[in-house]
Amino acid sequence: MTDRKMHDKEGSEHPEGNQAKSDSQAENLNAQLAEEKKRSEEYLDSLKRARAEFVNYKRYIEQERNIQSDMARGNAFMLVLPVLDDLERALTSVPADIAGQPFIEGLDLIVRKFQAILDNQGVKAIPAAGEPFDSRLHEAVACEDGPEGIILHEARRGYTVGDRILRTSLVVVGNGNQPCRSDSDMR
Repeated sequence: MTDRKMHDKEGSEHPEGNQAKSDSQAENLNAQLAEEKKRSEEYLDSLKRARAEFVNYKRYIEQERNIQSDMARGNAFMLVLPVLDDLERALTSVPADIAGQPFIEGLDLIVRKFQAILDNQGVKAIPAAGEPFDSRLHEAVACEDGPEGIILHEARRGYTVGDRILRTSLVVVGNGNQPCRSDSDMR
């Protein structure tokens, strides 16, 4: 007999052996498949984590970039705020007899342009007069008779850029008709 016929004859003579062999192969393949599925799930989890970490990193970098931008903008404006203060002071002290002169109106226009530039760049004035005193935003330079803890007027305007305080407002605070404390009493 030929080899093939003998093999077919042997195979037909022992069907349980062939069945056991194919069951064993199927179990091996199922085990390999389960192992590969587990490995692919681990890879997928790892990829998802890496993607989430990258998204978080991008968000962090964007926040840092915004903070750096705010700081640079704030530092640049800190140099020109004293000039704006001087112009505003000059306008408040103009004698009434020259108040309508074109020169004074030109100064007023310059101040308004300065303020518009600050607004466009996200530099905001800190509200002061009539507001409650907040030591993070305001620095009390004097006190006068008035509602306790309420800012009566502003000696110098303060500004913020984003969440950062460029400079605090210098303010006069109401004392609630109590004697003002001296610097030594405040310590």
